[in-house]
Amino acid sequence: CTEEYNGSSWSSGGELSISRENPGGAGTQTAALAISGYDDYNTSTYVSATEEYNGTSWTSGGNISTKRSKLGAAGIQNAALAFGGYDGNYPGLSCTEEYDGTSWSAGGALSSANYNIAGAGTQTEAASFGSNNRTEEYNSTIIQVTTKTFDYSESTGDTTATGSFKGTFDGASTSATSASYALTSSYALNVIPLSA
Repeated sequence: CTEEYNGSSWSSGGELSISRENPGGAGTQTAALAISGYDDYNTSTYVSATEEYNGTSWTSGGNISTKRSKLGAAGIQNAALAFGGYDGNYPGLSCTEEYDGTSWSAGGALSSANYNIAGAGTQTEAASFGSNNRTEEYNSTIIQVTTKTFDYSESTGDTTATGSFKGTFDGASTSATSASYALTSSYALNVIPLSA
C-alpha cells in the first residue's frame, strides 16, 4: 500500500503495480520512486521494476540494471540514486546506479558491499548510512568513507584506535600537541609524527 503524510496524519494513496518488499524510495509525495525490491508474495524473485508516483497512482519507469532489496536511495524522481542492497548473495552489493527519469546507468560504487541501509541527499551529493555503523558520502563518481577515528599524542607518540584505517587527515592543525583525526577516502595511511 501507499500512504501519504500531510504534516499531521496519514491517508491511503495509490497501490503499487508490482508487490515488493524492501524497495528503495526517493522523491516527494507527488513525484516519488519505488526502486527494485523483493516480491516474496507472488514470484519469490528480486524485482527490476522502478515505479513512478504522481500523487495519485503509480506507473512504470525504467528497470534498474541490478535487481536488489534492502538498498539505499536518494534524490528526486528524475534524478535519483540507488546504492548497495541485497541480491540473495552475501555480503550484498556495492554497485550504484543513477536514474534520469527514464533509465538507469552505472555510478561510482560503494567502497564495500552493504545492505539494510538508508540514504539521503541528491543524485550528486548523497549519504549512505545505517548498517555496520558505516557512513559513506557520494559525489557522483567517488565514495568517501567515514569509518574510524584515532587520537595522536605528539608528546608520547601514542596512537589509540580500533579496526583498520583508510584515508587522509582532515581538518586538524599539525602544530597541536594532541589531536583527533577522522579518517576518510580510500588509500592506506602511514602515521608519521610531525614536530611543532
